[in-house]
Amino acid sequence: MTSSATAPPQLSGDPVGLLIGGERVTASSGPSHQHIYPATGAPNATVVLAGAAEIDRAVTSAWEAHRHWMSLTVDRRRDLLIDVADAVHDSLDELAALNVHDYAVPISFAGTALLLERFLRHFAGYVDKPHGLSTPVTGSFDVNLVERELRGGRGHHPLERRAGGDGVLRRPGAGRR
Repeated sequence: MTSSATAPPQLSGDPVGLLIGGERVTASSGPSHQHIYPATGAPNATVVLAGAAEIDRAVTSAWEAHRHWMSLTVDRRRDLLIDVADAVHDSLDELAALNVHDYAVPISFAGTALLLERFLRHFAGYVDKPHGLSTPVTGSFDVNLVERELRGGRGHHPLERRAGGDGVLRRPGAGRR
Protein backbone atom coordinates (compact mmCIF):
# COMPACT_ATOMS: atom_id res chain seq x y z
CA MET A 1 0.00 0.00 0.00
CA THR A 2 1.33 3.39 -0.91
CA SER A 3 -0.07 6.82 -0.30
CA SER A 4 0.62 10.04 -2.07
CA ALA A 5 2.21 12.82 -0.05
CA THR A 6 0.04 15.35 -1.89
CA ALA A 7 -3.44 13.79 -1.73
CA PRO A 8 -4.94 12.46 1.48
CA PRO A 9 -6.53 9.02 1.22
CA GLN A 10 -10.32 9.27 1.14
CA LEU A 11 -12.29 7.02 3.47
CA SER A 12 -15.61 7.54 1.68
CA GLY A 13 -17.86 10.31 0.50
CA ASP A 14 -20.42 9.57 3.21
CA PRO A 15 -20.11 11.00 6.71
CA VAL A 16 -18.62 8.57 9.20
CA GLY A 17 -21.46 7.94 11.62
CA LEU A 18 -21.87 7.01 15.23
CA LEU A 19 -22.55 3.43 16.23
CA ILE A 20 -25.32 3.32 18.85
CA GLY A 21 -26.88 0.02 19.82
CA GLY A 22 -25.72 -1.66 16.63
CA GLU A 23 -27.22 1.08 14.46
CA ARG A 24 -25.10 3.41 12.31
CA VAL A 25 -26.27 6.99 12.93
CA THR A 26 -25.17 9.44 10.23
CA ALA A 27 -27.47 12.32 11.18
CA SER A 28 -27.01 13.80 14.64
CA SER A 29 -28.16 16.65 16.83
CA GLY A 30 -24.45 17.37 17.25
CA PRO A 31 -22.08 19.01 14.79
CA SER A 32 -19.90 17.31 12.21
CA HIS A 33 -16.12 17.37 12.11
CA GLN A 34 -13.66 17.31 9.22
CA HIS A 35 -11.01 14.68 9.91
CA ILE A 36 -7.65 16.06 8.82
CA TYR A 37 -5.08 13.80 7.19
CA PRO A 38 -1.91 14.69 9.16
CA ALA A 39 0.48 14.22 6.26
CA THR A 40 -1.05 17.04 4.22
CA GLY A 41 -3.42 18.91 6.51
CA ALA A 42 -6.29 18.27 4.08
CA PRO A 43 -9.61 16.71 5.19
CA ASN A 44 -10.18 13.07 4.22
CA ALA A 45 -13.47 12.31 6.02
CA THR A 46 -16.46 13.98 7.62
CA VAL A 47 -17.21 12.59 11.06
CA VAL A 48 -20.60 12.97 12.76
CA LEU A 49 -20.29 14.00 16.41
CA ALA A 50 -22.84 13.12 19.09
CA GLY A 51 -25.19 15.68 20.51
CA ALA A 52 -27.12 15.39 23.77
CA ALA A 53 -29.81 13.14 22.23
CA GLU A 54 -27.25 10.68 20.84
CA ILE A 55 -25.33 10.64 24.12
CA ASP A 56 -28.54 9.76 25.98
CA ARG A 57 -29.27 6.98 23.47
CA ALA A 58 -25.68 5.69 23.78
CA VAL A 59 -25.85 5.60 27.59
CA THR A 60 -29.18 3.73 27.48
CA SER A 61 -27.81 1.31 24.90
CA ALA A 62 -24.63 0.79 26.93
CA TRP A 63 -26.65 -0.15 30.01
CA GLU A 64 -28.73 -2.59 27.98
CA ALA A 65 -25.58 -4.13 26.48
CA HIS A 66 -24.01 -4.34 29.94
CA ARG A 67 -27.04 -6.19 31.34
CA HIS A 68 -26.96 -8.58 28.37
CA TRP A 69 -23.19 -9.17 28.74
CA MET A 70 -23.62 -9.91 32.46
CA SER A 71 -26.38 -12.43 31.65
CA LEU A 72 -24.01 -14.48 29.49
CA THR A 73 -22.11 -17.40 30.92
CA VAL A 74 -18.38 -16.92 31.35
CA ASP A 75 -17.82 -19.53 28.63
CA ARG A 76 -19.95 -17.49 26.21
CA ARG A 77 -18.11 -14.24 27.09
CA ARG A 78 -14.76 -15.95 26.52
CA ASP A 79 -15.93 -17.37 23.19
CA LEU A 80 -17.25 -13.96 22.06
CA LEU A 81 -13.93 -12.28 22.86
CA ILE A 82 -12.12 -14.98 20.90
CA ASP A 83 -14.57 -14.40 18.01
CA VAL A 84 -13.76 -10.68 18.11
CA ALA A 85 -10.02 -11.52 18.10
CA ASP A 86 -10.64 -13.72 15.05
CA ALA A 87 -12.51 -10.87 13.32
CA VAL A 88 -9.64 -8.47 14.08
CA HIS A 89 -7.19 -11.03 12.69
CA ASP A 90 -9.25 -11.36 9.51
CA SER A 91 -9.26 -7.55 9.11
CA LEU A 92 -5.63 -6.72 9.95
CA ASP A 93 -4.93 -5.15 6.54
CA GLU A 94 -8.08 -3.00 6.65
CA LEU A 95 -7.36 -1.89 10.22
CA ALA A 96 -3.77 -1.01 9.28
CA ALA A 97 -5.09 1.06 6.37
CA LEU A 98 -7.38 2.92 8.78
CA ASN A 99 -4.34 3.74 10.93
CA VAL A 100 -2.63 5.18 7.86
CA HIS A 101 -5.73 7.31 7.16
CA ASP A 102 -5.97 8.42 10.77
CA TYR A 103 -2.35 9.08 11.73
CA ALA A 104 -0.50 9.24 8.39
CA VAL A 105 2.00 6.67 9.62
CA PRO A 106 3.80 4.46 7.10
CA ILE A 107 1.99 1.16 6.60
CA SER A 108 4.96 -0.63 8.22
CA PHE A 109 4.11 1.16 11.51
CA ALA A 110 0.34 0.77 11.26
CA GLY A 111 0.05 -2.76 12.64
CA THR A 112 -1.35 -1.97 16.08
CA ALA A 113 -4.41 -4.13 15.34
CA LEU A 114 -2.16 -7.15 15.85
CA LEU A 115 -1.66 -5.97 19.44
CA LEU A 116 -5.43 -5.64 19.80
CA GLU A 117 -5.87 -9.21 18.62
CA ARG A 118 -3.30 -10.41 21.14
CA PHE A 119 -4.92 -8.41 23.98
CA LEU A 120 -8.34 -9.86 23.16
CA ARG A 121 -7.01 -13.41 23.19
CA HIS A 122 -5.06 -12.79 26.40
CA PHE A 123 -7.97 -11.28 28.31
CA ALA A 124 -10.45 -13.83 26.96
CA GLY A 125 -8.47 -16.24 29.12
CA TYR A 126 -9.28 -14.23 32.27
CA VAL A 127 -13.05 -14.42 31.86
CA ASP A 128 -13.46 -17.91 33.28
CA LYS A 129 -10.73 -17.58 35.91
CA PRO A 130 -12.18 -15.36 38.65
CA HIS A 131 -10.21 -14.49 41.75
CA GLY A 132 -11.53 -13.49 45.14
CA LEU A 133 -14.14 -14.88 47.49
CA SER A 134 -17.39 -16.40 46.37
CA THR A 135 -20.67 -16.25 48.26
CA PRO A 136 -23.87 -18.13 47.44
CA VAL A 137 -27.00 -16.30 46.33
CA THR A 138 -30.09 -17.42 48.23
CA GLY A 139 -32.62 -19.20 46.03
CA SER A 140 -30.35 -19.28 42.97
CA PHE A 141 -27.61 -21.31 41.39
CA ASP A 142 -25.67 -18.07 40.89
CA VAL A 143 -22.55 -17.24 42.86
CA ASN A 144 -21.50 -13.73 43.86
CA LEU A 145 -17.81 -13.00 43.48
CA VAL A 146 -16.40 -10.59 46.06
CA GLU A 147 -13.08 -9.06 45.11
CA ARG A 148 -11.53 -6.21 47.04
CA GLU A 149 -9.12 -4.05 45.08
CA LEU A 150 -7.88 -0.54 45.53
CA ARG A 151 -8.51 0.28 41.89
CA GLY A 152 -12.01 -1.17 41.82
CA GLY A 153 -13.36 -3.57 39.28
CA ARG A 154 -11.92 -6.86 38.20
CA GLY A 155 -8.24 -6.67 37.38
CA HIS A 156 -6.15 -3.66 36.54
CA HIS A 157 -6.41 -3.53 32.76
CA PRO A 158 -9.65 -2.02 31.35
CA LEU A 159 -10.13 -4.90 28.91
CA GLU A 160 -9.78 -7.40 31.75
CA ARG A 161 -12.54 -5.57 33.63
CA ARG A 162 -14.76 -5.50 30.50
CA ALA A 163 -14.20 -9.21 29.90
CA GLY A 164 -15.21 -9.91 33.48
CA GLY A 165 -18.49 -8.09 33.00
CA ASP A 166 -17.87 -4.49 34.01
CA GLY A 167 -19.50 -1.90 31.74
CA VAL A 168 -17.77 0.93 29.96
CA LEU A 169 -18.81 4.22 28.43
CA ARG A 170 -16.01 6.10 26.74
CA ARG A 171 -16.26 9.82 26.34
CA PRO A 172 -14.69 11.51 23.30
CA GLY A 173 -11.06 12.32 23.93
CA ALA A 174 -10.78 10.01 26.95
CA GLY A 175 -7.28 8.74 27.43
CA ARG A 176 -5.70 11.33 25.14
CA ARG A 177 -2.91 13.42 26.49
